Amino acid sequence: MPEINLENLKLPLKTVVMIVIYIGSLLSVYFVMQNKVTTALDKVTTLETRMNKYDLETMDYKIDEMGKTITGISAKIDGIYTLVLEKSRK
Repeated sequence: MPEINLENLKLPLKTVVMIVIYIGSLLSVYFVMQNKVTTALDKVTTLETRMNKYDLETMDYKIDEMGKTITGISAKIDGIYTLVLEKSRK
């Protein structure tokens, strides 16, 4: 395999500048994307910990119990309302 002698390699300045800009652009894109991926992973981890913090079955049970309590309170309010109406008619 022939060796390339870098001392005798002659490239126009324009080509060297374009290569440097191209490599710089690639590195810039790489680090920007790496930053976005890291940020997204942090958000996913945060969401996973929040989801694991709340048990959905327990939350469903609590919501059902709250609904039963509200229904009971509503029935009591209706009873009080009818009593007040009956007293006000007499």
